[in-house]
Parts: sequence; structure tokens; C-alpha cells
Amino acid sequence: MLVVNKEKCNGDAVCTMLCPMEAIAIGEDGKAFIDTDQCMECFACQTSCSQEAIEEQ
Repeated sequence: MLVVNKEKCNGDAVCTMLCPMEAIAIGEDGKAFIDTDQCMECFACQTSCSQEAIEEQ
């Protein structure tokens, strides 16, 4: 399962644009979150995150 490390996330939303499943959104806190029911674990978000905020759990 992929999760967002909120301490590392800068909220630039690059991951939301690259997710083919549209499983990532920016929350009210300005940080990304992943809808694990929609995520197919293609790792596009993880490889594109400049902050290395998306981690496998």
C-alpha cells in the first residue's frame, strides 16, 4: 500500500496529475492523500515525487 508522508509532502500536486487512476487528491491541509481503494500501485506518484513523500507501507 502506498501512503503519503505528510511531513515530507509540499502539496505541489504533481502526483495528482500523474496518477492514472485519479486516486490522489490534495486535502484541506494542503497535503496529498491517496484513496487506497482506487490506487492500483503503479508507483507513478512515488517515482515523480520530488520530496520522496510517497512511501510503500
